[in-house]
Amino acid sequence: MKPATSSIRQDGAAIALLTVIACVLLTGDAHAALLNIAKPSLPRTPTDITSNFQSASYNSTSHVLTITGSPIVIDYNNTAPPDYDLVDDGVSQVPELTLSVLVSNTGTLIHPSSGNVELTVTGAIDTNHNTFMDGGETFATLLTADVLDMGFLGQVSTGHDKFDFVFRVLGGTQMAAFGGYAAHVVMVYDAGVTSWTGSWASNFTIGGTGGAVSDIYVPEPSTYLLTLVAAATAFFFRPLRITRRSPFQSVDQRESSNLRA
Repeated sequence: MKPATSSIRQDGAAIALLTVIACVLLTGDAHAALLNIAKPSLPRTPTDITSNFQSASYNSTSHVLTITGSPIVIDYNNTAPPDYDLVDDGVSQVPELTLSVLVSNTGTLIHPSSGNVELTVTGAIDTNHNTFMDGGETFATLLTADVLDMGFLGQVSTGHDKFDFVFRVLGGTQMAAFGGYAAHVVMVYDAGVTSWTGSWASNFTIGGTGGAVSDIYVPEPSTYLLTLVAAATAFFFRPLRITRRSPFQSVDQRESSNLRA
């Protein structure tokens, strides 16, 4: 199955119109709620990578949130079953998803949109469906990206925890299938049944079971737009800090006050 490039271009064009706004409004934020940016339904055909056995760990001192998992399939046509399995190289390299970002003790992203690779997905695409890598198939980095935004919710349902992220594509052999360089993609991670309550004040480790899964996909433009509208509302109605200064201060004194403020 070939990637549905016309649909990818349509989705990519719609998302591209939102990219400049998103980079301003989503940068530096995180939400104690899910972003809830939907995956498009047919007839749209977004590329999708599914992973399982994902685990998340957070160090409240270093502020590093690490998520790892095992990519298992890639799909190009949004129709079950997925198009191709992702397999190991038969020697030492296994498909991996790794994400490492900095999150404050209040759940806020630190240095988002850094331009550094924070998400990496690797694997070999089993194009001949024989469950292992052989002639013409190569083990490669499929996708790299940096994070723009994050949502989270402890115990979405009884004991279930979820995270979702917006990333900016930086590279990988599947970069074009995900909309090209600087396109935005979403990852939704369901950690399964855990005891985490959504607090970032202390260390935690969750997930790691077969039921802890994630999907990476190009977002539905309409729901992505709603997320940007919400971000814009919060941005423009945020409280402003106003510092009153004496009219008798000299220009130098006022500049000094500005620096201290």
